[in-house]
Amino acid sequence: MVDLLIIGAGPGGYEAALEARKHGLSVTMFDERPAGGTCLWVGCIPSKAMHHVAENYRGIAQLQALGQPITVGPVDLKALWAQ
Repeated sequence: MVDLLIIGAGPGGYEAALEARKHGLSVTMFDERPAGGTCLWVGCIPSKAMHHVAENYRGIAQLQALGQPITVGPVDLKALWAQ
């Protein structure tokens, strides 16, 4: 028998499961996607990584405009998303 069934393994579901376990409840949580939700997999965290790379590229472009001879290749998106 399960005390609590949680639909959705995003940040809210995850925190609810942790709290329930702290209070001794048995928990079953399910989601059709990997645990972590949108923020972890496609929202906040991946977009922050992309933003960081873009800011670095902008800084390099500014240095180039000031006469610094810096050469940079294309962004390896596969490697970036694997982080």
